[in-house]
Amino acid sequence: MKIGIVGTGNIGATLSRKLSAAGHDLRVANSRGLEGVRAFANESSATAVDTRGAVNDVDLIVISIPFPTAAKLDNR
Repeated sequence: MKIGIVGTGNIGATLSRKLSAAGHDLRVANSRGLEGVRAFANESSATAVDTRGAVNDVDLIVISIPFPTAAKLDNR
């Protein structure tokens, strides 16, 4: 299954690791941008993407961010 996860804090990171270990195709993004998520993506066998990449052409989207951070996710 293709899964996009926005947010790599405690919950998003744990889900990423577990879902990746289960063989799912993961794309991860966070508010720090592509370079800010790259090291985590490499560690968890996911693909680092921007927020649009995490939600386009996936079967499931997981949003795991604090509410105040939502405003920072706009990619304009």
